[in-house]
Amino acid sequence: MKAAAGSFKSGIYTIKYQRFGDDPFKVWCDEDTDFGGWIVIQRRISAELDFYRNWEQYKQGFGELSDNYWIGLNKLHALTASCEQELYIKMEASNGTKYYAKYDLFVIGSEEEDYVLRTLGNYTGNAEDCFKPHEGEKFTTFDRDNDDKPVGSCAEKYRGAWWYHDCYHWSNLNGDYSQKDNGQGVTWNGIQMYESLKFAQMMIRPTEKCIKRLAMRNFSF
Repeated sequence: MKAAAGSFKSGIYTIKYQRFGDDPFKVWCDEDTDFGGWIVIQRRISAELDFYRNWEQYKQGFGELSDNYWIGLNKLHALTASCEQELYIKMEASNGTKYYAKYDLFVIGSEEEDYVLRTLGNYTGNAEDCFKPHEGEKFTTFDRDNDDKPVGSCAEKYRGAWWYHDCYHWSNLNGDYSQKDNGQGVTWNGIQMYESLKFAQMMIRPTEKCIKRLAMRNFSF
């Protein structure tokens, strides 16, 4: 991956990732959190952008890099499949209290695997671990029901798209931002059961193991 590194300033950069093809694409890099180097893959800051979308839209991505945003499952698979990534989730409750959840190994499967959440690794943070129960689940949208619930669609019931485990159960960060306290909002139950968050941002960056491997690959004797 090639980025405009060195400035250590958060903002939009153009990267090129071989596994995703020859065409470069733009990402938002967060250099202010936990020593920086994060690529933002999701952001919720307002109800202006509807996240109740179909499979193809979640596959391709939507929104604005500096605003409400979803990177796209195709890019997410490419970024996590060829180089180990860690995941950092920043959240803010309606009362302004800030939380985070960090996972040391984040891998998403291919479309043929319905973008399954393969692994999250170990958790650290102050938000309680409300994503680990979704590990091993396939991604679900209202038009592609891959959840474990035998009757009905979790995506329809909770107006979102997620790696649902018997519906959101623990978290639903792609829920309906306009909903505040009925379970259909942007939720992380370790912060407040059924209460929608004011802010959520998911970010990934290569692990130290990945960086070392890439450095060895580029080293010539």
